[in-house]
Amino acid sequence: YRESSVRAFLRNDTTAQVRIGGLLYLPKHAAGPVPAVIIAHTSGGMQAVDREVAEAMNAAGFAALAYDSYIPRGTADVHRGGGMLAVMHQTADAFAALRALAADPRIDARRIAILGMSAGGGAAILSASAPAYRNLAGGQAPRFAAHVAFYPGMHIAPSAETLTGAPMLIMVGENDDYQKPRRTALWVEHVKRTAPAAPVELRLVAGAPHSFLNS
Repeated sequence: YRESSVRAFLRNDTTAQVRIGGLLYLPKHAAGPVPAVIIAHTSGGMQAVDREVAEAMNAAGFAALAYDSYIPRGTADVHRGGGMLAVMHQTADAFAALRALAADPRIDARRIAILGMSAGGGAAILSASAPAYRNLAGGQAPRFAAHVAFYPGMHIAPSAETLTGAPMLIMVGENDDYQKPRRTALWVEHVKRTAPAAPVELRLVAGAPHSFLNS
């Protein structure tokens, strides 16, 4: 994709209206508004791991919303191409999910995080862009409180100067042969060099392959 295409996306010029479905998991015996995590799926679409992550979040006291970016667009997966477009679609959908959760009285609107895996991990990182938030969330919800990315697809990532300042945790497998860990490390180095105070942390999981949450 040309740089102009990415700029158009961030201005919300290319995001067509699509009805996205999702599953909301609520923790049992929750008292009052609860924090929430939005789950962005892998390049293979929604899978059992999304439910497993949601249930783990419930056990920790968080609500969890897993959404499907692919089926509404007629896409099964993007393993063989289209990774950048998938990340942009999932980012736009994440902001739609953020608006929906922020309007739900069961959810603490100021404690909504995003957790993404693979392509969804790329969306978890891109959603930390202040221009993306401004243009895709439209100021209709608080910003994400935190961003967690597992083995992210680094097809497109925000520059350090545009980050919202919310804490970010990135976890990659040492033996990931699908999304090269070095590509992610280079972006984190850019952030640390340009904005040393940015709360971005990269952790390398020893011996782990890509998609290690599915193991």
